[in-house]
Amino acid sequence: MFFYLLVAICIFSLALVGFHPLISIALISPFLTEAIAHHPYGMSILLIGVGMGTVMIGPFNVTPTILAMQLQANPYSIIRRNLVFASCYFLFIVIIATLFSYWLR
Repeated sequence: MFFYLLVAICIFSLALVGFHPLISIALISPFLTEAIAHHPYGMSILLIGVGMGTVMIGPFNVTPTILAMQLQANPYSIIRRNLVFASCYFLFIVIIATLFSYWLR
């Protein structure tokens, strides 16, 4: 579970800097080959779930920008509001990926 949490935090932090989730996954994928070989279902759920979750916190993503335009607010204030939900979502994805890894050995 700690390894999954570390991967999620890495992708999460790169999304806050402005990296697209696919770029983040491509950057860390050479280090994940053994983990993907041992737990393919858990790692796939983790990477897909965390990649989807970065949509709401990326500073250059369309979703916070459109929402900020509709609410006439700063996009960073929208991202700051979404951080708590995104953190809970990432924790949920890590738990689900861990359960899949243990159930589908």
